[in-house]
Amino acid sequence: MYTEYVRSSRFRRAYKKLPNNIQNKVGDALLKFEENPKSPGLNREKIRSVAGVFAIRVDKNYRITFHEKDDKCYLRNVGQHNIIDKSA
Repeated sequence: MYTEYVRSSRFRRAYKKLPNNIQNKVGDALLKFEENPKSPGLNREKIRSVAGVFAIRVDKNYRITFHEKDDKCYLRNVGQHNIIDKSA
């Protein structure tokens, strides 16, 4: 469990651009993530192209990327699956 969740400016901008139904799914995914960051339903995966960055699944097409430091979780980006390529 993390002591704090920090939303980057990139994450906040990307979130605002999402359709309302996807924003709701992001909220649900983040609640599940806060309860259990390694919940199997989130399909947590390490991003091979960027050291120390992980992704969780919002739904079939959307992901949230993040990294961990000290007991904090830094939410980096949110969007369609291709954001993984842009998470550096």
